[in-house]
Amino acid sequence: MTRLLTTLSIAILFCVPSFLNAQETFTDPAEWRDAICDATFVGGEFIRDEFADGPFFDLAANQTLDWGSIGTTGESIGLFPTPIGQAAPDVCIFPLIDQDLIFTPDPAAGNVAGFCFQYTGPALITIYDGSNVIDTIMSPPLPFDSTDPFLMICWSNSNQANVTRIELTRGDPTTSPNALSICGAEFAFGDGCDADSDPTCQDRLQGIIDGLYGKLDSASGYDLDWIEAAIYELECAQDPVLWETENRLSDYGTLFFQKNFYATYYLECVSDNALVEDCLIGIQDLLGCVVDAEIDYALENPDVDTNLLAYAEYFEEYADAFADSEMYLNAVLLHFYAWLFANHA
Repeated sequence: MTRLLTTLSIAILFCVPSFLNAQETFTDPAEWRDAICDATFVGGEFIRDEFADGPFFDLAANQTLDWGSIGTTGESIGLFPTPIGQAAPDVCIFPLIDQDLIFTPDPAAGNVAGFCFQYTGPALITIYDGSNVIDTIMSPPLPFDSTDPFLMICWSNSNQANVTRIELTRGDPTTSPNALSICGAEFAFGDGCDADSDPTCQDRLQGIIDGLYGKLDSASGYDLDWIEAAIYELECAQDPVLWETENRLSDYGTLFFQKNFYATYYLECVSDNALVEDCLIGIQDLLGCVVDAEIDYALENPDVDTNLLAYAEYFEEYADAFADSEMYLNAVLLHFYAWLFANHA
């Protein structure tokens, strides 16, 4: 605990902005599909013929779809058809007041690699493995001035967690012209990528170093000096004393993050941004690899501190959001927080 507090005291010296986003979520279904490896995609928009006539349908019938089933914490689900001529799905469903929608994937379809919801109102989406919460997502509300009839929110199961159900709780209807309604659902089922084909974290680091060496011929002036300085820091990060395995850091992992922080700073000083952008992204992928390895290792401990592990996942989500916004130095620090909590879990 003393080492944790000491390291946090050092890390807190950095300034962390408060704008945050969720990890492993997409608003573009095409990007979501590209992020899913070796999966079968089923589902899509709801079709009117699949439901009984009337404003509600009986959950005892017409609830089974090709990806699983829809349920609710109440007795029935609201249903409304799209007005003729409106560019929106054929039909949408919504939970009644004080009820939640429950989507249960068919276990016979295989592992859930991800899902996509087409919606017209804000929702808190909670993903479960039995009674354990795997992840939570808050879908953005449809803006009042939006000309789109619906939005998309997608999630990828990059950690290959066992997903048994997804619950959707309606958001605040005052923040959107519509309360929660779901107009389509698509699920991806698959076993994920072959872990043996993925590069190790050390392989990723070496790949970044090799890539930077290849850029020296294209650099000039101070850019050449900045790239050489970054190479030096990353080569120091390859020191065997910093690694427990090819994916996990040793107890000197703080130094590893320090080296990557300086390397990122030097690369951001390069005036030709396009020359080193791929390496800046590569460092973020490297840090994500290290954090994921530490989280996986912590999960092998039956006495794992779930609170610390939750903090690890929390900061990793934010790190990815900052990296997506090209705020790479902040992302390095947030990845460090994520690793730190996982390391002490």
